[in-house]
Amino acid sequence: MEMGLRSFTVYDMYKRNASIFKDRIAVQSERGKVTYRELLDQSHRVAGWLKGKGVKKGDRVAVLAKNDPYFFPLLGGLSAIGAIMVPINFRLSAEEVGHNLTNTEPVAIVVDPDYEKMVLELRSLCPSLREFITFGSGGGFYHSFEVLLKGEPASPILLDGDDPLVIMHTAAVQGKPRGAVISHHNLISCSIQNIALMGLTPEDAYLNILPLFHIAGMIGALIMMHVGGRNVMISKFDPRVAGKLIDQEKVTMIGDFPPILLQLLDEQAKGEFTLSSLKHIFGVDLQETVKRFEGLGYGQFWLAYGQTETMGLTSVCANRERPGCAGKPGPLVELKIVDEFDREVETGKVGEILVRGPLVFHGYWREEELTAYTFREGWHHTGDLGRLDEGG
Repeated sequence: MEMGLRSFTVYDMYKRNASIFKDRIAVQSERGKVTYRELLDQSHRVAGWLKGKGVKKGDRVAVLAKNDPYFFPLLGGLSAIGAIMVPINFRLSAEEVGHNLTNTEPVAIVVDPDYEKMVLELRSLCPSLREFITFGSGGGFYHSFEVLLKGEPASPILLDGDDPLVIMHTAAVQGKPRGAVISHHNLISCSIQNIALMGLTPEDAYLNILPLFHIAGMIGALIMMHVGGRNVMISKFDPRVAGKLIDQEKVTMIGDFPPILLQLLDEQAKGEFTLSSLKHIFGVDLQETVKRFEGLGYGQFWLAYGQTETMGLTSVCANRERPGCAGKPGPLVELKIVDEFDREVETGKVGEILVRGPLVFHGYWREEELTAYTFREGWHHTGDLGRLDEGG
């Protein structure tokens, strides 16, 4: 049977890349460099270890960690066996982390050493947790992730692109965060759309400044993975360290939220490095900062609008085309602006932003009524206000 986009999974992307890009570098960090072929093997081994511990399709595996290169074989392993990643914001309080755990009932959790103690203190709140894994050296309750990388490889199971791969909690509404259920197809569609819009190639390299628990960070990493480029890892943003990495590794793309770009530009002005390799910056920032970057003649700043529920990069356009706008709906996105009665408003008038298409999530975890309300008339009601100009 011929594979279409709807059936293509993130695991299929890993397998395809291992076949096409083979010994090209997929991920590089202080831990070393991993090729696409090695990454697929690591993913099979992670899948095998988890499968041996009884993790199966539909089970949740939480992640509470700063950016780490092990994120990639973990995601690949989960995508091979149909398990669901629950990335948790490491900046949350213990109480908020506890809510995310009790809400999704993971059977395993992966942490970095900074959060080992917190998770053990929370384990009584989440009796579903059976396996505790650390990106550190392990010991006590914790298996080191290195053990997973030495597991017996497992064969992937048959999955559909609409199967869930991620549950990502949104900002708290009425004191409670909601778990957005994101499918393989959602992530693949978003990466394809933005590779095409930005004109990315396997020669590109992305510095993971944005956190991988956030949809913009995850999408940025997957875009670079999908196109066969390099993901360069940094666990914590420091403008001097990041700037030197951009210069040394000829990084061509980063994501930006204030004050990332401003701090990078200020550090560059001190003369220790150059940002001249940067061809693509996506995100949002003050026009003053964006124009300062554009004035250097290095590359494009891609203005973007989106939510966790719409894969972050829903509408994108080059700032030079429409300075200060919130992007233009991508080719895989339908977007309209409506009034309080869901009637479409005239061009230029402010209303609620509605979105539909393959970038729209599958609903809120265990929130059927809220999901139905959000998807009224087949459109995702974002709750955000905006307007469309004559250029769309």
